[in-house]
Amino acid sequence: AVGCGRRSCKVAVSAVILRCRDVNVAAAGGGRGGCYPRRWATQRLCTAGIPMRPRSPLTDADWASYHDLRWRVLRAPWGQPPGGDPGEAEEDAVHAMITDKSGKAIAVGRIIIKSASEAQIRSMATAEGHRGAGWGRQIIEYLEHAARQRGVATIFLNSRDVAAGFYAKLGYEVIGEGPTLFGVVRHTVMRKQLAAENDVVNAAE
Repeated sequence: AVGCGRRSCKVAVSAVILRCRDVNVAAAGGGRGGCYPRRWATQRLCTAGIPMRPRSPLTDADWASYHDLRWRVLRAPWGQPPGGDPGEAEEDAVHAMITDKSGKAIAVGRIIIKSASEAQIRSMATAEGHRGAGWGRQIIEYLEHAARQRGVATIFLNSRDVAAGFYAKLGYEVIGEGPTLFGVVRHTVMRKQLAAENDVVNAAE
């Protein structure tokens, strides 16, 4: 059994798993070239019987909600103004968000393709009141899948010290000391070697 416990939710998530396994189409939750591993699909959470899963921001309202959550979690507590990172518009990046049933972002993140073999995850944020529910893990898995599709083998990230345990549980290892933002927010550099997409799918069988 998967889902939130509602019968309608279990049916909906089961259908997603079946389509992902048997049809291999983007509509099943995948991206270009395939679907997400069934292990990922079975971890989806839901509200009111509707599966909630990562997707890219599409509309102006999506982007506004995406950037607002980033600012509220990652910048506003330290008195920083709204706005994206310098040069962000020119990045080769994949952005991800999970929204509640009203369309408001509750978890976000992005991965920047740095080279043919390396990428960096940045701007991970989950709204207060939604933490500990698995949304951040789903965002990470979505971004890792996007990286695998691009042939990336290694992902780096700068984790705030308070979040290092979260990333360690997802297979990231500490490799050094990172920057200190705003003079007080310490970071740790972490790294993960990605398994090939076929290996991930086979492990979920």
